[in-house]
Amino acid sequence: MQIVHELGHVLAALVSGGRVAAVVLNPLEFSRTDLAINLHPLFVAWSGAMVGSIVPVLAAAGWPRTRLPARPVVRFFAGFCLIANGAYLGAGSFVGAGDAGDLLRHGAAIWHLWLFGLATVPVGFWSWNGLGPSFGLGAGAGRVDIRMTRLTAVCACVVVLAVCALTWRSSLGAGRDQTDTRSTDTSSAGFATLAEKAAFLQEYVLFRRSYLQLDFDIEYHDNSSGSDAVPGPSDWDIRIVAVVPANELPAWTSGLTPVTVVDTKWLVGVTGSINLDGVDQWFQKAGVVVGVDEINAVVVYRNATN
Repeated sequence: MQIVHELGHVLAALVSGGRVAAVVLNPLEFSRTDLAINLHPLFVAWSGAMVGSIVPVLAAAGWPRTRLPARPVVRFFAGFCLIANGAYLGAGSFVGAGDAGDLLRHGAAIWHLWLFGLATVPVGFWSWNGLGPSFGLGAGAGRVDIRMTRLTAVCACVVVLAVCALTWRSSLGAGRDQTDTRSTDTSSAGFATLAEKAAFLQEYVLFRRSYLQLDFDIEYHDNSSGSDAVPGPSDWDIRIVAVVPANELPAWTSGLTPVTVVDTKWLVGVTGSINLDGVDQWFQKAGVVVGVDEINAVVVYRNATN
């Protein structure tokens, strides 16, 4: 189920111009797809549950044409995928976890997630109806088609071996490659579109915002990995200048304290054409400074470790 779900994220990222950094398929934890570039996060977030539900249903519908045994197993799997994906988004909407959290952050309404759950979970349970005898229950009186058992066992072994091989290869590559690091010194001038700028920026900040114009300069030294890592926490200096939707201005200053005097020399290092003459309100907390021009909806932001 997790493999099909993550396949949805991967395919959506690829067709929308994104780049996949890693796919985690560990049976001891929730699977996930990490993206290096994600130009359409809402589309990618929806695609996991969508593909993870639709593909198994199509497989169950088309299985009889193959004349292979194990149709009850495929039907059971399709129902399980419907229930799992529907419950994942529906329940996740209340705590903002996993894909549900990503969907809500990128503009999906919470009732969209509830509607998806209401549409998939009942259908999943319905698809299980009447399968008992095929698994030796009820009228099956303990009898199971041996061909179905053998084919299911073979498929299960193939899936387990494939996941183990992928996990081993990933671990081996991580052990050999000591240059895989998030360290960067990047200006927004190197990106052609606003979407590319926003996608790169979101890899280095915890918040998710909308932008009408965006310039930034990011210096990030990742001390957790790489051949040049040093003991201790990572260091960064993230500087942003942006024009944003006016209704999102309060989100930029939430939790910060108004101040009257700040050092603005750091703005010189941010290349761009956004006019900053109207920035007259300043806010800060430890390591973070934000300036706002309410009339033109301009925000300047700095988060630095030193």
